[in-house]
Amino acid sequence: MDLFLQMQRENVKPDCYTVVGVLSACTRLGALELGEWASGLVDRNEFLCNPVVGTALIDLYAKCGNMARAWEVFKGMKEKDRVVWNAIISGLAMNGYVKISFGLFGQVEKIGTKPDGNTFIGLLCGCTHAGLVDEGMQYFNSMDRVFSLIPTVEHYGCMVDLLGRAGLLDEAHRMIRNMPMEANAIVWGALLGACRIHRDTQLAELVLKQLIELEPWNSGNYVLLSNIYSTNLKWDEAAKIRLSMNEKGIQKSPGCSWIEVDGVVHEFLVGDKYHPLLEKIYAKLDELTKKMKVAGYIPSTGYVL
Repeated sequence: MDLFLQMQRENVKPDCYTVVGVLSACTRLGALELGEWASGLVDRNEFLCNPVVGTALIDLYAKCGNMARAWEVFKGMKEKDRVVWNAIISGLAMNGYVKISFGLFGQVEKIGTKPDGNTFIGLLCGCTHAGLVDEGMQYFNSMDRVFSLIPTVEHYGCMVDLLGRAGLLDEAHRMIRNMPMEANAIVWGALLGACRIHRDTQLAELVLKQLIELEPWNSGNYVLLSNIYSTNLKWDEAAKIRLSMNEKGIQKSPGCSWIEVDGVVHEFLVGDKYHPLLEKIYAKLDELTKKMKVAGYIPSTGYVL
């Protein structure tokens, strides 16, 4: 983004592919206003006639939650290739319009466009967020049986997430054990997320041991496992985990979040003392905390996941 802004200062006109890179960066940051400004630097017809550029704009709007604008761009596009269809199907699915995404998938089949692995990732993610276990299983099984597509580790990760969120933890764990490839940290992380939702500390302990093997540098896994041991009064095991972190030089990474306000992205760290609006931010947090207490909110301190 800094380089792009430097281009603007030096009056270098961006082409459509420059804007694609900028839109991708804005999408990752959730910087919708900045992305819309950047898209305005290119002729609108570029977005409607070029599938690569149009897909980037659809993706920006969808991932920033403005599905109406994403749909508007999709409908106006002159050429819709498989990547464009994938973008709108995934966008609809992740924003809760799962049935509509299913309907678009049916249109893809009718017009003769062959779906690929990314198409099914969008569909499976939609099933996950809507809790549609049966539909998800049908799409997953149809990949090989109907479309001759071999599911990848990403598809298995979606299925583990789908089963786990639905409370089917044993089935999710069984799917990992029966995968034709080694499960990566994303797959195990999906199962850990399900353990958090359904408060299964016993399975979470097993999952975290796997994650520590796969991501020995990730401090969060060590901290969660240590907390589980402490909650279950396994003080020696908790101490060993903390000692292991010290020996490996692993430090707990502070939590981080960001928000876009008036085209500027503000980043926050846990315990942040350097933001120029520090006093106003903490005053607002105190105000919100008091309102939450009045509303009856009691923070949970007994559960470590």
